[in-house]
Amino acid sequence: MCFPLKMKIENIPIYTFEDVKVDYPEIISLGEGLGYIPTNHNTIKYDTLRLSDDLFIACFIRSGKIIIMINGQQIEASASDLVTVHLGDTYKPLMFSDDFNANTFICTRQRFTELIRHVNLWYFLKGLRNSSRITFPDKHWNFIEIYLELINQKLTATAPVSQLTIDTCTYFISALANEIYECFTETTNYIFPIRLQRTETIYKEFITMLSTMSFHHRDIEWYADKLYVTPKYLSNICRKYSGYPASEVIKDYAKADIRLQLKNSNLSIKEIAAYLGYPSATFFGKCVKRWFNMTPKQLREKLHNDK
Repeated sequence: MCFPLKMKIENIPIYTFEDVKVDYPEIISLGEGLGYIPTNHNTIKYDTLRLSDDLFIACFIRSGKIIIMINGQQIEASASDLVTVHLGDTYKPLMFSDDFNANTFICTRQRFTELIRHVNLWYFLKGLRNSSRITFPDKHWNFIEIYLELINQKLTATAPVSQLTIDTCTYFISALANEIYECFTETTNYIFPIRLQRTETIYKEFITMLSTMSFHHRDIEWYADKLYVTPKYLSNICRKYSGYPASEVIKDYAKADIRLQLKNSNLSIKEIAAYLGYPSATFFGKCVKRWFNMTPKQLREKLHNDK
């Protein structure tokens, strides 16, 4: 076992995605806001850190043992466990066994939303939030480990990693998220208890609507009307459970729609604007400029060239 010296730290630094790339040069980029780190006990740093409000870490343990402090609670985990550190959480690694091996994903909030936009985001996030450590039953872990191995082999086979490899691994990660969600829905009582309050039910229905739509209305009034609440009440509920107003949550999905269409479709800018429900290509261009600080054409080129 490897036991680090305990350190007394008065001011806990905030850890951002850029900090991760500096501390872990072995990180493999999977495009903007997503990174993969093949992890063992030699790569771990034992600092006490607090994640930024835009960062999420998921560590799938393949072998060995880990003890980590998350928000003052000591978590012990081993093979077939998923350890998650959430937006704003404070954590400190305490111990890793010599045979520790894991697949770790570092993800921004925006990219996380895009990756799991086709599963029920509310149950997914609530399940992870209720337990920093989740142990998967064998029948699900067997599939999860297959996806993890495929991702690891694809990303570590050759360097530099091609855009085609990144796209392939992104599909594997989405499949991985779906397998985890399926495990949640089948074993809810085993993994975490869910007792929804009225406000939680509204938020769940709101997120379900966003997660299952092919493209998204951008007006909060549209969603509030469907949920039989006022826009202000819906926005307050979103702030309570996500930390963001409804308009920001809707914008995240709308931005994901734009990125998806510009990157993967052969439609013209004008056709994409019409497909996504924008009143004109000019208005669409203004939205893209405001949200991404570039024109639709520039964003499309960046997404195609992004490694």
